[in-house]
Amino acid sequence: MLSILFVFILLIAFIISFAYFLNWYYASPVKQDATYITTTRDGWRLAIHHYEGSGQDGVLPVILCHGLSSNRFIFDMEGAPSLACYLRDAGYDVWVPELRGSGMSDAPGLFSSRSCHTWGYEDHLKIDVPHIIDFVTGKTGASEAHWVGHSMGGMLIDSHLATVTDHKIASAITIGSPVDFSKIDDHIFKGFLKFKSVLRYIPVNPLPFLGRLLVPFVGKTPNFVHGLYYLPNIDPHVARRISCIGSQLVSSSRLWTDMGHFLETGRFGSSDGFFFLEGLQSCSAPIFVIAGSKDYMAPEASVVEAARVRDDSCHRELLVAGKIGGFEEDYGHIDLLVGLRAQYEIYPVIDTWLKRFVAQSDSGIVS
Repeated sequence: MLSILFVFILLIAFIISFAYFLNWYYASPVKQDATYITTTRDGWRLAIHHYEGSGQDGVLPVILCHGLSSNRFIFDMEGAPSLACYLRDAGYDVWVPELRGSGMSDAPGLFSSRSCHTWGYEDHLKIDVPHIIDFVTGKTGASEAHWVGHSMGGMLIDSHLATVTDHKIASAITIGSPVDFSKIDDHIFKGFLKFKSVLRYIPVNPLPFLGRLLVPFVGKTPNFVHGLYYLPNIDPHVARRISCIGSQLVSSSRLWTDMGHFLETGRFGSSDGFFFLEGLQSCSAPIFVIAGSKDYMAPEASVVEAARVRDDSCHRELLVAGKIGGFEEDYGHIDLLVGLRAQYEIYPVIDTWLKRFVAQSDSGIVS
């Protein structure tokens, strides 16, 4: 029995050490012009990275928000296409926040921490998102901002638009962001729902650590094993690097169980029973919905529902990136941002959307 316990401890120690080694080995500089640290109303310090554009008249700031257990590197990482730099070079004033628990923002440590280990989806939604919007509009003097969200970053802006009237959002772009979990028949994380009762008592989710074990085998495993990218459309070195430094080693189990609850119930809603998709379909803010044809994390059917509206005055557009839509390759979850062809096929479409909103008036935006 003692020998088994000893082997188990050695195995855990190896996984932890290996994960931290990979974070060091794949460390990457980013090219922001400045980083601001701002404190939310509940005391969390958030990092917001600024990529200063040319300051063209009437061009509103653009906020790029990462997803679950991710960080700034999804938008700017050495050796990979950078949406943050692309938009900055196109003249936009770009702001890349890191949500609580991510990147340079307050985050818990594995063994000790000055930050709380437990936070959930609604902490991001009700505190982080409005704080980020207020910070960016306050710094720039703009009345509104554009929001581009990847994965959970898109879910958050959908939820914000569905629940807040004075949302200060001129337009939103969601990239691989599911909103109808009833359309997800299978999901790579569904197996972990069997352990949800255990996760309630473990503040740190072990999945990011375990995921590091697959990093040496990127390019040699089926797409559904990792689920994060479509292998034919991503450089293996980029896939390894984003898997290491683009995902957080320590993340809140509560946040993951919140996402698991969406999967388990099929409903994307708040703790008080409000169904975000219902509110979103009545929201007047322009929304551009981008889905990947080979996205195993956010299947097309679960994403496209965000483009449906009850009122024709609500402007929505949908793009499914894949060969069937005329793209050179199919797209998975992360390669929508850092794939081999993302800067040629995805970024220009985002730029075209944002260019519609170039004049600012007292009543908002005129396209």
